Amino acid sequence: MSWNAYFRRYWQLYALLVLPLTYFIIFKYGPMYGIQIAFKDFNFFQGITGSEWVGIDAFREVFGMRDFYLTLRNTLMLNFLDLLVSFPAPLILAIMLYEMNALWFKKLSQTILYIPHFISWVIIGGIVYQVFGTQSGMINNVLTSIGFEAVPFLTDKSSWLITYLLVGMWQSAGWGTIIYLAALTGINKELF
Repeated sequence: MSWNAYFRRYWQLYALLVLPLTYFIIFKYGPMYGIQIAFKDFNFFQGITGSEWVGIDAFREVFGMRDFYLTLRNTLMLNFLDLLVSFPAPLILAIMLYEMNALWFKKLSQTILYIPHFISWVIIGGIVYQVFGTQSGMINNVLTSIGFEAVPFLTDKSSWLITYLLVGMWQSAGWGTIIYLAALTGINKELF
């Protein structure tokens, strides 16, 4: 069968490729044009093509900075700790919800757990500041009103780390719980 005859026979299948190919060309390959900014001394008025080519000088400058490796270490440490803390939480919550018998409470819990997934990180940052702020935070206002000292949740190194990990877990646990719960419901009951 020739290519022409094959194409005429299956033209509908090729027509289905138009939208995905258009998507990839516009949103995946199109932005690659802007990658060259990283290798140029970009000037807004001259544009990408008019700016001077500097090669990997920008990368040398970043890797040569005094605090680069400290920042890299902190980033890797935070990601590792986030994985360590955030991974078991949705799994444990999914098992707890799976074993729950009260259907109304199970559905309500799923909804409440899943809501933080839809909140923007900017909004979450504002909420965290309003709740944990040293001067104006809700928790510290309650603590100082009953005679305790304010806790620097957002300024002390160890307090901030715990707050960061707990807020990240709160935001992402609902999504993971839904995924794990779906996997648990797919398991045959006879296997238990």
